[in-house]
Amino acid sequence: LYHNGDDPRMARAKALSEAGWLASQQQDYPAARKYLEESLQYARELGDHKLVASSLGILGHVVSQEPDYERARDLYRENLVGLIFDWVPAKKVD
Repeated sequence: LYHNGDDPRMARAKALSEAGWLASQQQDYPAARKYLEESLQYARELGDHKLVASSLGILGHVVSQEPDYERARDLYRENLVGLIFDWVPAKKVD
């Protein structure tokens, strides 16, 4: 998770995301939500688009189980938009 020279917040963000996923698998949705929201905050601060997308997707599932369908829809939508823009190659400008 953490290598020399890496920002320790990145290691924390990844660990929180994994803890959130594990808590969601155990159906401990309040804990999962807490971990994932903190992971999402770090990922956004650090500009890690893949971790943002991952955290949003898992958080969408967690929120849908609470159930807060409108928030889940918004999280899934943000997740998809982020994934699309991350995957679309930038156009070369001459």
